[in-house]
Parts: sequence; C-alpha cells; structure tokens
Amino acid sequence: MVRAVYFALYQDSIKEYAILPGENFPNRHIIDRSDKFLAAIGQLETPTPMDEIAHANEPGRLVEETRKRKSALVLPLRDADRLLGFILLTEKVTGAKYTEEDLNLLRVLSNQLVSALTNARLYAETVEKRRLEEEVAMARQIQIGLLPRSLPSSERFSLAAHSVPSRTVGGDFYDVIPLDEDRFGLVIADASGKGMPAAMVITQIQAMLRSELHNHNNIRDALKNVNNYLVALTSAEKFVTLCFGVFDSVAGAFEYSNAGHNYPMLIRSDGSCERLDVGGMLVGAFPDATYESTAVFLRPGDFIFLFTDGISETMDDSEEEYGEERLISFLQSNRGVPPEEIIRRALDDLYTFQPVGHAQDDRTIVVLKAESNHQNVKV
Repeated sequence: MVRAVYFALYQDSIKEYAILPGENFPNRHIIDRSDKFLAAIGQLETPTPMDEIAHANEPGRLVEETRKRKSALVLPLRDADRLLGFILLTEKVTGAKYTEEDLNLLRVLSNQLVSALTNARLYAETVEKRRLEEEVAMARQIQIGLLPRSLPSSERFSLAAHSVPSRTVGGDFYDVIPLDEDRFGLVIADASGKGMPAAMVITQIQAMLRSELHNHNNIRDALKNVNNYLVALTSAEKFVTLCFGVFDSVAGAFEYSNAGHNYPMLIRSDGSCERLDVGGMLVGAFPDATYESTAVFLRPGDFIFLFTDGISETMDDSEEEYGEERLISFLQSNRGVPPEEIIRRALDDLYTFQPVGHAQDDRTIVVLKAESNHQNVKV
C-alpha cells in the first residue's frame, strides 16, 4: 500500500551512490559522497522515518531529492562492511503510519535484498574475472605463437631455447630470424614491467627487428631505428633491453650489439669466459641513441649463453641473488654437454637455489653452440 518506492544503490561503474530512475523521475541522480544526510543514512541499522534521521531538516542536495520524492521512510541496505544503498518509501496510499509489523517485514526484506545484491555483485565480479582470464589466456597463446616454432640446426652448430613467464603473459622474448641457408638473426629481449603492457612492447620490437633485417639494414642501424621508433611510440618508462646479432654458421661468426641487456656469456671449450658487452643504451628510453657492434668467432665446443635477468637475479629464501659469477661457474662446469642439456641443468640448478615459490621474474635462455666437428674459417 505504498504510493512509490525509489532505490538508491552504489554504482560500481561510477564508484558513487545514485538514486535510480523511478516514477516521475526519469534521470539517475548522483549523490555527493560528502553529503551529511548520506553519512547519516549510512549509520542506520533499521527502517527509519525521515524526520528521525540526522540532518534531515538541514539544507542539502540529498535531502532535497528525498523531499521531491515525498519520502517518508528510509530502509538502509548494508552488509557487514558497508552501505550498499537504501530504499526510499513514500506514504501509504491510505495515509496511515507504518506499523511495527510493517517495519519487521521491511527488516526481513532488507536482509533478503542485501543477500541478493551481494550475490549479484559476486556473480558480476566472477564473470568479469573469467572474461579477463580468457583475454589473458588468448594473449598468452598469441605470445607463444610469436616464438619460433622450430630452431635451425646443422652439423656446424646447435641451438636451444627456453622461455617461461612469471605470469601468464610475460615481458621476455627471443626470436630467430632466417636470412639465408647459412645465416640467421638472433635476439633475446626483456621489456620493463610484466604482464600485458610488457608483452605488447615485445610484440612491436619483434616486428620492427624482423623488418629491419629483411630490409638489409646492419645491426647498428637496425637498433638505432628501432630505438627512435619506440621512443616516439611509447613513454620513457616503456623500455627494452636486448641483445641482437647475426650468426654466420660457415664462418662461425656472431656479430652482435648489446642494448643494455645482461651480457651474454661466451664460454670457450677450454672453460674461459668472455662477456659480450659491446653495444649501447637500452632501447626506447633515449632518442637518437647510437649502437656499436662487433663479432666473436666460435671455435669447436664454444657456446654463447644468452639470458634475461630472471636467471641471474633469482633469489633464495635469504634474498641472496643467484648472480652472474655463480652462473659462469655453472656454465664452465657444464660446457661439454649439448645446448638442450645446458638449459635443463641450468633450470635444475636455479630450482635447487630457490626450491620453493614461483619465479619472481620471467626466465628466458638461448644457447648457441659450435659443434666440435666443425672447423671455422677464423682462428
């Protein structure tokens, strides 16, 4: 027997309370969060007559809106933590006052509405979470599809790679770019941050590097062009470290440039180690950066270990880093095995170092090794 009922609910889309459209009021009314009358309603526990609520007789937008709707009673809708909203009830058609029986019925109705609102919100959050998970899973599949499906090999060299993100989508990346039957480009990269933003930057880097090589640009010019393009395209905090090179399997030559990345390790067959440290600044942070390149020559049994900082910066329970010196010692001790076995043993060693929990960062490894039955031109 109530003339009209109006609902005011917290709107997730705008993060504000609003009185929803109702009879003779076609527009939603957003409630100022600092409104004193809203704060007073937030303190209510039971259905309360308008004139018994604090600030009901003071000027204010919410008070004015309730008066326009000829509200007589306010029914709060609150769970254990917060006000979900409230219901405005006008007078009864008969003009009679609300009885104690009416108020008891409204209390029961309030509890049912709160349960319904909570369940609806949980359902909406579940649906949204599922949608985001599906989008991330699709992005992960796309990212996996960008990695080489197969790696080149011959009697002269062997190549192996491994990449696992710390999240569903990561910022690490490697690629192998065929140039001709004897040469291929090789890149390992690590974008700042993690997740979707890092993955998007990596996707752009891959496309640009492939384009540069297919346009027959040398390594120095390729990195300069990619850097300037990324600087113009993204903000300064979206940068990438990478090592980019071209391997000539006939000469055993790896010409490379290191753009702010962890120095790859060249482990010689005699156990000595050389860091591949020629290059320049990281990519995407500074305009007009220039890059140097040089070549190293792989003799039989030599291999290059390229990696991202998720390898060397792995921490144990005492927050001690695995570190590059430990990595070098490991590589020297395992230099006699194939690239796939080097990677497997390296991951096992990391797991021994950090036996519990998941990796704090993406982990990517690429190993290029000159076969012992191949004699290089360069000595």
